Amino acid sequence: MKASNTQQKPWLTPIYQAKRERTVRLVRLAIEELQKKKQRVTLAAICSTSKHLDSEHKGISQSAIITNEDARRLFDQAKHIGRVNNRRARKSVSRSNLARLAVGRDTPAARRRLLRLTKNELVDRLTFIELEYADLHDRYARLSLGLVGEPTLSEDG
Repeated sequence: MKASNTQQKPWLTPIYQAKRERTVRLVRLAIEELQKKKQRVTLAAICSTSKHLDSEHKGISQSAIITNEDARRLFDQAKHIGRVNNRRARKSVSRSNLARLAVGRDTPAARRRLLRLTKNELVDRLTFIELEYADLHDRYARLSLGLVGEPTLSEDG
């Protein structure tokens, strides 16, 4: 079992301590700068910002943040502060939402848009479309049979 460098070479302890403190100081400053600019706090953003804030312009690495317990704690706390749920408020499925469906629509774009929906939103949308399809099918059948004045299934009940 290998002992750590500080156990093998105790004279390195103050050097390593200074490096840990520098990392924590730069992480704290970078987080404050990012929050002041209302930017997302990510490891990459902290590393980039720390280069500008560092008097030596060396900055800090992502691994330095991850391996330094105090720096990691600061990062973990900051990345959750002010986080807004990225999901936009979804419109409920309605006839007006489906009115924009067109025969020649951009299918890949529609697929990408649908992939962003949650499972519950997809189930709601599919259920609504099935009901609308059944209503359209009923109307078409009544029209073709000449029963235009008769109430449809959706009007019955």
